[in-house]
Amino acid sequence: MPQDNNDLDVLRKAYKEAPGSIDAATRLAEHYTNLGWLNEALKIYNILIEQHPDEYPVLLACGNICYRKENFKEALSIFKKLSILKPDRVEGWNNLGIVQIAMKDFNAAKNAFQKVLEIEPDNHGALLNMGNYHDHVGATNTAIEYFKKATAVRPYYTEAWFNLGNAYLKKKQYEKAIEIFEKSLQYNPKFSSAFKNIGFAFEQLENYDKAVAFYHKALQINRTDHSLYVNIATVYTRQKKYDPAKDFFLKAVKLAPNDAAGWLGLRSLSLLMGDIKTYIKSTLSILHRLDVKEVADSLQTLRKLKQYEFIDTLLNALNKLDTENAEIDAERMLAYGRSKEARQKAKLFYKKLSFSADPSDHVLSACAAYCLMTGDYDGAISHSLRIRQKDSAAVMLLCTALIENSETAKAEQYIRNFLPGNQDCFEAWYLLAKIYALGNDKEKAKESLTRALETGFADIDQLEKEPLLKEMYREMAGSE
Repeated sequence: MPQDNNDLDVLRKAYKEAPGSIDAATRLAEHYTNLGWLNEALKIYNILIEQHPDEYPVLLACGNICYRKENFKEALSIFKKLSILKPDRVEGWNNLGIVQIAMKDFNAAKNAFQKVLEIEPDNHGALLNMGNYHDHVGATNTAIEYFKKATAVRPYYTEAWFNLGNAYLKKKQYEKAIEIFEKSLQYNPKFSSAFKNIGFAFEQLENYDKAVAFYHKALQINRTDHSLYVNIATVYTRQKKYDPAKDFFLKAVKLAPNDAAGWLGLRSLSLLMGDIKTYIKSTLSILHRLDVKEVADSLQTLRKLKQYEFIDTLLNALNKLDTENAEIDAERMLAYGRSKEARQKAKLFYKKLSFSADPSDHVLSACAAYCLMTGDYDGAISHSLRIRQKDSAAVMLLCTALIENSETAKAEQYIRNFLPGNQDCFEAWYLLAKIYALGNDKEKAKESLTRALETGFADIDQLEKEPLLKEMYREMAGSE
């Protein structure tokens, strides 16, 4: 027979021999609780409560298990009973407030914690919980005062130091937050969340080297926290260390494939790296979690990059999810417009979208692009002029339509107004070169084409359509 009094077989035997014994029952229930067998523990406590309905420790233990199982309604009932049964004891009031916080009944929680402090003004748990209450309702300064009182009463109270640090993070007092988190580490050197939050504070201060260093310290303690991998990858991305950033995003995804954070980071990074395949894979992995605007923006981004095959892949996935909105329909319209077999569908979408009451800029730009595609240059100009926030793509769209509509003087003026703040826009320089080539101004055309190539223009297919620019490009290529 094992000698350890806490051995499960021993405890079960003792309970079987004396099922009415509160001591034997509670010892077995506590052992079940320590093993994580909450349902087994709860069965014993429920039997005990039937036999001893006013036994305070039994009710307290039962309420705590209900709380752990997130059966807040039952826990609330038990802790309310405790506060009535023995109103001068703090445990019932304190746990009642904790449950009320979980149920978002913040005012009731405040009253419960206040009851504790009336009984024990220096109760560190109630001071902490009162701070948590004020933090939940946005009274950060008051929360800070309560957290400070909790640390004054119990200087080694790690949780109070940690919550105090988080309150300073909310106030964007990052240096102070770092100081407080370091205090918590004095009492708990293995507190990974404190290392993590120090890293976050340094990240906000744009001290990326220190941010990464503290994130790694947290990771040494808790290698299963996928959010740490995301944090490190995000900092590496800001430092333009794209390869290690990708590695850490992939580790986050491997650890938590159903969490969106890793996929979202990988998605953004893949665009920066020009890795369209990874961008599509990560987008498809979280497609059901993205809102329609993010999906529409993804389609628009792919269109700007002329990744039509991937647009079709994404649209097929959206069709299976029955995802619809005006912006996604606008991208469907353009996709159908590129297919000879589906152009009638494109026309139907255009008719629907072009007559909508208050189209978004995304819809207007897509309609303008569709009109360019079909040779309706007046329509393209009209839609382009209605775009409210004219980014470089919108300006280039308008200028392209004007050029195709033989309104080169207007197009040149738009480009000249645009260029002072956008000297690196190669498309603007190319359109300017095209305007000068159409006017047979070879010197200005060559000068503008050179600027286009220097700033990144590489669409040789477009050059092939312009005889003069094509000739100039070949001459420049041959002279190198």
